[in-house]
Amino acid sequence: MSIDDLIITGLAAVPLMLLLAFILPPLQYAARSATDQVSGALADYHFSWASRSAERAQEKDWQQAEQEFSAWLASRLGGENGQAVDEDLLAAQKLIPVIRMLLEDEIPAAIRRCNVVHRKIALLSGVIHMQEAAMEPECRALRRWTVVLLANTQRMLSEYPVRLRLEADELIHASIVLRKSLVPTCTMCPYIRKTVAAAGERCPAAELIQIDPGGAHA
Repeated sequence: MSIDDLIITGLAAVPLMLLLAFILPPLQYAARSATDQVSGALADYHFSWASRSAERAQEKDWQQAEQEFSAWLASRLGGENGQAVDEDLLAAQKLIPVIRMLLEDEIPAAIRRCNVVHRKIALLSGVIHMQEAAMEPECRALRRWTVVLLANTQRMLSEYPVRLRLEADELIHASIVLRKSLVPTCTMCPYIRKTVAAAGERCPAAELIQIDPGGAHA
């Protein structure tokens, strides 16, 4: 291609470049505006959906609270609606002996046994890090059993009628300790993430519920 042809081609492209210079900005602005409108519409829809869901959940909670109050009042006045309270009491009577056994006997025993065996194996093996002892089959089995025991106790407490649970301080305390402390702690077990020297005699779970590792044989 000659120089003249290149000049002619370049001159022919000038109008096209000028046209694009005038057309592209409005097109880009229109595209951004459309994108913003779509994003805004999606955000509005999500907010509206979340608001409706929250309102429905709140309305359901209020309805349940009203039913519980009516049942409570009927039980105090001896009304016909006492059947709902009787069902709560029946459920509570079935659960409370098992819950008390788990809270007072099984959980302390399981945590003490888990704590003692981990430390005993670590000391007898002469390891530096608790993680080395934690890989032993006895330790793995004890950690697994303790977590299952805690999680199922928490589940049973959640099944205990809320209105009656709120009237028992020890059950409220147990629910909070299990949900917020014991289950998360034993699930991740910070004890086995320390050196034997730093771990000490008592694991965090045993420390939390004030268990003496020397109080019973593993």
